[in-house]
Amino acid sequence: MKRFSLPHKNEFRRILSSRHFRSALCLSLIICTLLYFLIVAFVVRQLSGTMTDKAVGTANTVCADMQGTLSAIQSNAVSISSLKSVKEIVNLDRPSLDDYVDVSSDLSAFSSTIDYESVDIFLLKPRRVYVSRMGMYEFSDYPGRDLIALIEENSIMGAKWLVGRNYVRYYSEQYPIPVATYLLRLPIDSSNGTGFIAIHLSFETVSRLIEARRQPGYGILLSYQGVPIYSTQKDFQSTGTFFDDANAYASSHGFLSACSGEGTDVQCAVLVPRSVLWDSLMPFVPAAVIVYLTILVLSAVGAYIYSASLLRPVDQLVRKAGSLVIDPGNEYDQLNSAFDRLSDEVSRIQRQMQRDLPLVRDQIILTLLGNYTEVPEDYSEQGISFPFDSFAVISASLPERVNEPGNTLREPLKMIVRRHSLEKLAPLGRVYSAFGESQNVLFLINMDYTPGIKKELQRLCGELSRELREAIAMPVLLSAGIGPKGVRVPYQAYLQARRAMPFLDEEETVGLSGPGEYALPVDPSLIRGLAQCVLDRDAPALRERLSQCFDALTPGPEDAVQLRRFSQLILYHVQARLFELDIPSQTAPFTAAMKKLDSAPSCDACLSILLGWCSAQIDAGSALPEKSYQYVREAIAFIERHYGENISVPQIAQQVAVNPVYLNKLFKLATGKTISEYLNYYRIEMGKELLLREDATVNAVASGLGYNDVRSFIRFFKKFTGLTPKDFRRQNLPETGSNSTDDGKDSD
Repeated sequence: MKRFSLPHKNEFRRILSSRHFRSALCLSLIICTLLYFLIVAFVVRQLSGTMTDKAVGTANTVCADMQGTLSAIQSNAVSISSLKSVKEIVNLDRPSLDDYVDVSSDLSAFSSTIDYESVDIFLLKPRRVYVSRMGMYEFSDYPGRDLIALIEENSIMGAKWLVGRNYVRYYSEQYPIPVATYLLRLPIDSSNGTGFIAIHLSFETVSRLIEARRQPGYGILLSYQGVPIYSTQKDFQSTGTFFDDANAYASSHGFLSACSGEGTDVQCAVLVPRSVLWDSLMPFVPAAVIVYLTILVLSAVGAYIYSASLLRPVDQLVRKAGSLVIDPGNEYDQLNSAFDRLSDEVSRIQRQMQRDLPLVRDQIILTLLGNYTEVPEDYSEQGISFPFDSFAVISASLPERVNEPGNTLREPLKMIVRRHSLEKLAPLGRVYSAFGESQNVLFLINMDYTPGIKKELQRLCGELSRELREAIAMPVLLSAGIGPKGVRVPYQAYLQARRAMPFLDEEETVGLSGPGEYALPVDPSLIRGLAQCVLDRDAPALRERLSQCFDALTPGPEDAVQLRRFSQLILYHVQARLFELDIPSQTAPFTAAMKKLDSAPSCDACLSILLGWCSAQIDAGSALPEKSYQYVREAIAFIERHYGENISVPQIAQQVAVNPVYLNKLFKLATGKTISEYLNYYRIEMGKELLLREDATVNAVASGLGYNDVRSFIRFFKKFTGLTPKDFRRQNLPETGSNSTDDGKDSD
C-alpha cells in the first residue's frame, strides 16, 4: 500500500505558482462567494418574510379592533333609535322639558360604553338638536352646519358614515377636531323620517385603540372607506387608492409594508422599519463572517488538491514528450513545446491522408453502390457532395482479354476510361468514379431528374463509347442505370446498370435501363417463385413454375419472335432477382443462354434452355450469402425480444441497419413469410401460452403482445389457428368452461 507523504517544498511552491492553482482558486472563490451570498440573501428574505407576516398579523388585529368599534357604534345607534323616549320625542312637534330629561337619562348609558365625542339627536319637526354633552340647540345655532345642510337636503334614506369631518364645540380652544360620524335616520322602520341620530367618534379615540396594538418602532396607517383616519407618519397623504399610496410611501421612506383589509371598509398598513430587520440580523454577523472565512480556506485547499491532481499527469505527459519539469508555474510553456512537436506529426499525417483521399473516395462510392441505404447530402471532409435527389450509375467494362495473365495494360486502360468518362459526363451533374472488380470502372452521377435526362444520358454514352474505342483501340461496354426520381439510394441505379449489362456485346456497346425498363407482363410473384426455386435448389418446382409461365402467358407458337423475346425477359428477370439479393452469378452462361434463345425454334426449345440455365445455377450452389442470413437472424432476434411492444417494419430494419424493402425481400426468401407475417405469427404462438393461464383475459393478452386493438389480435389468432381465442381456451381448458375471464369480444 502506497504511504501518504507531504509534498516537497519545491513542489509545493510550484503548485501554488502554477496557472492551474490560480485559475482554480479564482473560480472556486467566485462560485463559493456567489453561493454564500445567495444563501445570505435567502436567509434575509426568509427573515423579512417572517417579520412581514407578523406585521400582517398586527394589521389584521387593528382592522378587527376598528371594525368592532365601528360595528359597536352602528349597533348602539340602532339601540338608541329603539328607546321609548327617543321614539316619542322625534314625533313631537314641541317636546317638553321632561321629554328632553327622559332622553338624556336614557343616553347616559351609551355615552359611557365607548368614549364617544358626542351623541346628537336631530328633531326635524321642532328643528332642534339634542347634544348629549352640550344640551339643546336650534338648527340655526347648532355648530355642525355641514350636518344641518346634509339633513335638510333630505338625501339620506337610511344610514351613512361621514369620515374626516371637523367636529366643533362652542367655547373650547381644542376644537375643531377630526371625527368619524355615523348618521342614522329615524325611525328606521319608516320611509318618512322625522329625525336623525349622529354618533361622533374622535380620531383621538381611534389613536388610543391603535397604540395599544402597535409594536415599538412600527408605523401604522389606517383608513375607513378610503379616507385616512389615523397615521403615525405626519407626512403621509393619500390622494388615490389607500394601499397604493401606503406601499409607495413605504418604498420611498425605507419601510417594509404589510397591508390588511383589502376589499373592506377598514384598511390598515403596518410599516416595518428596515432598521428593525438589520437589528435582528446583527447577532448572526460574527458567525456569518467565520463561515465565509472557512469557505475561503476550504476553497484554497480544494484548489491546491485539484491543481496537484492535474499537474501530476501533465508532468508525466511533458516527460513523455521529452521535456523536464523545472521552472515552477511554467507548465503551459513546456506543454506548448511538446505539442508543437505533436502538431508537426499530425500535419504530416494529414498530408498523407490528403494523398490517400482518392482511395478514400473510391471506397465511399463502392460502399454507397453496394448497400441499400439512403445517402446523406455530402461528405464534406472527403470533397463529395450530393445536392440533387436522383442518381444514375454507369458501369464501364473492358473486354475479358485484359484479364489474361501477364497483361499489364488493364490498370492504365482503366485510368484512360476514367479520365475520358469524367470529362464527358460532367454536364449531367456531380460525377464520381471508382474502380470496380477486375475490368470494371463505376461512375456515380448525382443529377437533376428532368424529362429529357434519359435521352441525354443515352446520347452521351454513345459518344463516349466511340471516343473510348478510338482512344484504346478496343470496345468498352457501357451499362447505364437510372434510379427512381427523388429516391436517394444509388444502389437502385446500380441494379439497373447491372441488369442492362447482359444484353451488351462488342456490337451493341451501350445499354440504358431505368424504372420500368424490360417490363414483363407476368405476375411478379411467378418471377420471385422462380428465383426462390433456384435458391431452394428445387428442380421439380422450378420446372412446374416455368411451365405455368409458358402455359398462361406466352404468345402463340406461331409467333416465334415474341416467344424468344418473352423467354429472354424471363431469363433476364431471374438473373436480376439474383443480382438484387447479391447472389453471385456468372455472366458467361447467361450470355450463352441469351444467344441460344435468339435462335430457339419452338416453345419447348425455349423451355429447355431456361431449365438448363436455372439447373446450372442450382448445381453452382446459388444461395443467399451468409451476410444476408445474418440480417434475417438479427431481425428475428429483435422480434423475439420486443414482440410485446408496438414495433414496425422500419423499426426492425433500423435495428438491423438495412433498408426496410431490402430486408423484407431477404426475410421472405429465407423464411417464406414477410416480416409482418412472421411478427404476427410469433405473437400468436406466444399468445397461446398466455391464454392457457386461467387468470388471463383476451384484452390483457392482446395488450401484452403489442396489439393496440383486441379485434386485431382475434383476427390474426383465427387466421393462424382457425379458432378464436375463446374457442382455443375452451378446447385446452375445458374445466374452466364459461367461467374463464374473457373481457374481449371474439368477433372480427
